[in-house]
Amino acid sequence: MEKPGDFLTRKIGGRPVILVRDVAAETPLAFLNACAHRGAVVCADTKGTTNRFACPYHGWMYDTSGALTGVPGRSAYGRIGEGLPAPSLPQIKLDDYRGFLFISFGAPSASLASYLGGAKEYIDLVCDQSEGSVEVLPEHLHHCIRANWKLLAENGVDAYHLPFAHKRLYSRRRRLDQR
Repeated sequence: MEKPGDFLTRKIGGRPVILVRDVAAETPLAFLNACAHRGAVVCADTKGTTNRFACPYHGWMYDTSGALTGVPGRSAYGRIGEGLPAPSLPQIKLDDYRGFLFISFGAPSASLASYLGGAKEYIDLVCDQSEGSVEVLPEHLHHCIRANWKLLAENGVDAYHLPFAHKRLYSRRRRLDQR
């Protein structure tokens, strides 16, 4: 999401989410991918560039800041926005650390840096060992194995492969531990 209007949609925690770089502020924002009127998905594409999102159910339109910008047949809906703020796309708390975006569906009780705790050290390790900047591939990773779930879980606790498969990360981690 480099340019204003660039967006990605994902399911995060089972909820449909839009991540978009706002056109006006040029900052990344996160919204539930759900129309404020009836909850229909307002963006079916997985990625792209746009100036607005339109609900396919009743045609309500939102800009990249999540603000309601158009309601076809507005008189049929009564007094939208009269004396009250117009309904917008539900915004989700978004923060970043070292260029990685994190969202929170609840009211965060701590700053992102505090919440990440020791995980910051690993993120720093990955970022700092890079010869340039860290690049996240444009598509998300899916993997599927035809096996008992224990095989995947066993791979997660098998530390024997670390010195071989993750040599750069492993050797750097050992140096940090020896300080």
